[in-house]
Amino acid sequence: MGAQKAKPFTSTRNRKVALTVVIMTITMLGLFMVGCQQTEKNQPKPSVAIGTWIESQKIAEKDNALHPMKYRIDAITRDQAIVTAAISEYNLSGTGNLIGQLQNDNLEFCMAEYSATYPTDFPRSNFGITDVAVPFEIVSLTGGAIQVEDTIYQNLATTWEIGDLPEGYDFHAGDTYAGKIIFIMVKDYSDYLIHEIKGDSPEEEQVYIKGE
Repeated sequence: MGAQKAKPFTSTRNRKVALTVVIMTITMLGLFMVGCQQTEKNQPKPSVAIGTWIESQKIAEKDNALHPMKYRIDAITRDQAIVTAAISEYNLSGTGNLIGQLQNDNLEFCMAEYSATYPTDFPRSNFGITDVAVPFEIVSLTGGAIQVEDTIYQNLATTWEIGDLPEGYDFHAGDTYAGKIIFIMVKDYSDYLIHEIKGDSPEEEQVYIKGE
């Protein structure tokens, strides 16, 4: 019998090389995607200026469905005498949870006033419309926690509605609610956004208003 010829290794070697290339490509693509996500996360959110009317929606109590309305942030007050007086009046009214004292000397209370207008065709119950306040939170320019230099402030998103909310039979379609919110911000810092809290659905347009 003649000597058996050795089988060539070329095809096996090529398959290994091809597999290595595929793995490296997938790895690099994964790193690229993570990098893109991180870059997107760190991008400033598009925002509008104070005084801009914003088209939005609210759930009507009559049919439990979303209907168009609009609002705008009218002013932001950081004068501590005015803000403190507004908080004291709210606390004394007993209409909601008390707003306590700040424990951090780097922070201060601020107040934002806004107008929320409900069109004449907004569904209303016999007692009118009572759920008129717009829910807001405070975020950084990129939509996350406020960071000033090396300090990250994790608990500044909360706002308190202190406006004179309707109690029934005193607010109807076509009326405008004069809302007020209290929030906390780092002293002498204005790189923040007021964000209307909406659902997480991709169809929900996220709106941000530049703070002062």
